[in-house]
Amino acid sequence: MHDLWLVNRFCREFEGQIQRDEDPRIETFLQTASCDKDTLFRELLDVELTYRSHSSETVSVADYVTRFPEYADVIANVFEEIEEEASGLHERPPGLAELACEPFDLGEEIARGGMGVIVRARDQHFRRDLAAKCLNEEFHDSPEALRRFYREAQICARLQHPGIIPVYGFGWKDGCPFFTMKLVDGRNLSDLLKQRSDASDERMRFLRIFLDVCEAVAYAHSHQTIHRDLKPGNVMVGEFGEVLVIDWGLAKKMGKPSDSSFDHQPVEEDEACAELGGCEVDEGESLPPKTAAGRST
Repeated sequence: MHDLWLVNRFCREFEGQIQRDEDPRIETFLQTASCDKDTLFRELLDVELTYRSHSSETVSVADYVTRFPEYADVIANVFEEIEEEASGLHERPPGLAELACEPFDLGEEIARGGMGVIVRARDQHFRRDLAAKCLNEEFHDSPEALRRFYREAQICARLQHPGIIPVYGFGWKDGCPFFTMKLVDGRNLSDLLKQRSDASDERMRFLRIFLDVCEAVAYAHSHQTIHRDLKPGNVMVGEFGEVLVIDWGLAKKMGKPSDSSFDHQPVEEDEACAELGGCEVDEGESLPPKTAAGRST
């Protein structure tokens, strides 16, 4: 897990330099890193390709192979993954899109973020209210945006823990991809902390919430997944005391492409708590999608 934490820290630093227009070089990070170089290269490449795609830059396998001949196989795998996932999302069998969303009625908007919109949804089969996250229309033709959107849904769906927002399904409506998840009626931890008149108010209650968050994040770490945007605003406390870590839009599943299954090695308690602090991303460094809350947060 130490390598996993280091890779994430290097990726955050690399991404921050890109956002500040400092033109970081993957080569520099590989030279100074003291972690698994193959994993680090793959993750840095993924970050760089994401930003180059958003800026409409032309990228090619040949360019990267010339720069990094020793990682030719990794480069080929990353580009193949992007193409396969994008084509798989675009090329659906006729009728699949409407069939996939048939049980759901999408309703009013709850919140809006940089890439996604949260709306209320109604599951007609089970007659329950849900939340649905839809990809903003401006990103419908972006293979990279589609890939990241689907990856967010997949990560949440695989992390089956009572402290992690559950995802129920992925579908399409009128050419727009969306996934459904639990609708949380409650307030985020940030608002609850701000309403205290004194820092010692309800100390035991907030300690329990903190421990619940630690357990959820430790579970995610044991499955090689890092949230990367852990903060009070992304923790929902329900009306009956349930605690849920939400908004996994920046999460990363660390590991090699062939690692399609999650391992089940537990994380030691002290290691999990240490990595909880290491997963924070400053709000100024990113613009995460809005949360799937029953109310605007």
